[in-house]
Amino acid sequence: MPTSYTPLEGNNLTSLGVTAPSFGGVSTSFYATSTFVYTLFFVAIVGAAFYQYVLAGIYRMEASQDTIRKSNETIKRVTLGLLGVFSLFLILFTVNKGMLRGDVGFEGLKVSGSTSNNQAARSTTVPTTNSRNTPFIPANTDDSVGWDAIKNDPTVRAQLRNLPNGGISVNKSVCTTPTQTSCTTVGGLPADTISMLSSLRQECSGTITITGGSETGHKSHGPGKSPVDLSISSPGGLNACIQAFQAGPSLNYCKKTYTKFGYVFCDELYTTPHWHVFKN
Repeated sequence: MPTSYTPLEGNNLTSLGVTAPSFGGVSTSFYATSTFVYTLFFVAIVGAAFYQYVLAGIYRMEASQDTIRKSNETIKRVTLGLLGVFSLFLILFTVNKGMLRGDVGFEGLKVSGSTSNNQAARSTTVPTTNSRNTPFIPANTDDSVGWDAIKNDPTVRAQLRNLPNGGISVNKSVCTTPTQTSCTTVGGLPADTISMLSSLRQECSGTITITGGSETGHKSHGPGKSPVDLSISSPGGLNACIQAFQAGPSLNYCKKTYTKFGYVFCDELYTTPHWHVFKN
């Protein structure tokens, strides 16, 4: 919040010999402002009531029937007015105590910039790393699902890496933004897919490398979606193991398919050969 006043026409104040007002270093919060206004109103009301009481006392000093009646009416009117004003505090506290505490939800109206500017800022942010080389991902609101997948990536990688028989590796580092390509994110893979990979690791020998996970750039991949891409190895090993599975459905984008663990293993027709694995 501002703690000083900047005039639009500064030279005018200087020429008049007026020093620009300041707030004395006090933050001009809504709570501070509302407290000042409430206090000012109550002081004014109490001052006016005191004046009326003094006036009622003067009426009574005349000791006539009319002035005593007028004095009584004034005292009654002022007393009821004071009770009404001070009871307003209790009413506000009961109905909406935020009005008294300065908490009326104005922070929800705060504008932090356009979406495009925020996205650009996030895209150019270079994440730092901790001692375990786990990326710290900046806070965001543009794609919470994608960012959650990136944050969860180190946990899934460790789970796959620690599987028996050598584990499962990932070909590239995790994406640093949900829209980045040329990277591989395994965070966000469903539990069924991870279970399938674990079963595949127990069933097949040789190296198993994930080349496509939940990152963008795929038509069917994404956080919460079952597809995952595996590297096609040299003859033998993983390839021979998959090719021994039961034959799968005929698909126009696959050379051939096999089924196992409730998943389809598609030898996908693509520039870079790989196994496209998805739930049957």
